[in-house]
Amino acid sequence: MTILEFLHERHNGNITKPLTITKDSTLIDIINIMCDNNAHRVYMNDEKDGHPLTVTLVSDVLSILVNC
Repeated sequence: MTILEFLHERHNGNITKPLTITKDSTLIDIINIMCDNNAHRVYMNDEKDGHPLTVTLVSDVLSILVNC
């Protein structure tokens, strides 16, 4: 199941395109995407089949910053 299929099912079809990152995305890239879109999570999906690999949450970002 792709990220878009999952969200479509979870939200009864009332969704927008999910925010995604790549394996090459930096922490700054992720923070910018979250801030620019007022988002709490971004998805990393497999570039070949679109299936989710991981979800990055605001709490993940904060944990990295606090533990530097």
